[in-house]
Amino acid sequence: MVISLIDKTPIYRSGVSFLLKKELSEDTVVMEYESFFSFKKSRASVQFDLIILAIEQLSEMLIMPNLYEAKRSFPNAGLIVIGKGIHPDSIVEYLSVGVSGYLDNEAGLDELKKCIKDVSAGKKFISEGLFWKLLNIEHRNKRKPRQSMLKK
Repeated sequence: MVISLIDKTPIYRSGVSFLLKKELSEDTVVMEYESFFSFKKSRASVQFDLIILAIEQLSEMLIMPNLYEAKRSFPNAGLIVIGKGIHPDSIVEYLSVGVSGYLDNEAGLDELKKCIKDVSAGKKFISEGLFWKLLNIEHRNKRKPRQSMLKK
């Protein structure tokens, strides 16, 4: 398995890379990039199975083009986004453009491993706490009366 790990923080990248190599198969290759720009420059000869992108450093305007480009360039690769404090509506949008998994950056190793396993198997994955938050928002939105109903 060839994994691209994109995050601005070197310690985070090194730690996650070490854990992935230790916890996944021996032939796992993790390629680390400090930015999406450095990822784009050096990816020409590599075919990734999984792309992990930490987005807390990016502005909302930059995230979507990067996600589109990652999916366009590597349509068969699973795409996992790791973020903190991202609005649930944004996460729904990420999933709609091809993100396969979303983890809060507070997630533990077991949740990261489950996410990678599910995404590698072609499934979707959302952190459990966020999943319930999304369901609660959807439930509240369904209970709100539509404007057309209020005008009567």
